[in-house]
Amino acid sequence: MLSNDDIVCKKIKNMDDVDVLLKVLKTSNEEQRCQQVNNSSEIIKDYIFKAKGLMEKLRTRSAILLYEEVLVIDPKNSAAFTGLVDCYLQAKRPQKALFYLRQLQKLQITDTTSQVLFRFAQCYLKLDEADKAIDVLQKYCIDLKKSGGTDTHHKHQVQVLLAKAYLLKGEKDMAIVILQGILRQDKTFVDALIEYAPFCTL
Repeated sequence: MLSNDDIVCKKIKNMDDVDVLLKVLKTSNEEQRCQQVNNSSEIIKDYIFKAKGLMEKLRTRSAILLYEEVLVIDPKNSAAFTGLVDCYLQAKRPQKALFYLRQLQKLQITDTTSQVLFRFAQCYLKLDEADKAIDVLQKYCIDLKKSGGTDTHHKHQVQVLLAKAYLLKGEKDMAIVILQGILRQDKTFVDALIEYAPFCTL
């Protein structure tokens, strides 16, 4: 059976014309593929932007639907996986968040390693798994140091999570040391520590 290219060749006597025509056809197909990729890329950017906006408005379910649509278009999109993790953490469904975290981890994207560790810690804390949370947070801190550190606010967020993990373990003294260290550096962070007042005296 003749291919389309063979049929075209039989209709054209000048082989130079055939070569030109085939080149045009190939270029046209490549341009179509590029256009499809570009369109998909724009759609993905739009969906992720809108999903983040929905999360800020606490419209978690709608955000989840958009992130899921992104994964239909691009099954390895790390931003969509991260977004789904954050959505399910916001919805207080840590087991579901863990599911998507493990999917993200399987992608083995170096740029997401720290993000994955921090979110694993959040999940473990919500599941009251203190030892796992502490282990992951310690690894996360090492990663942060290797990558040049982080801003003070995020550093304190990590320390608060560590303190919470130690409180879950019943190690009140360690938690107090961490929380006192935060307050010495930043008095404005006191509001974030109010929830720990019943558990320890600063």
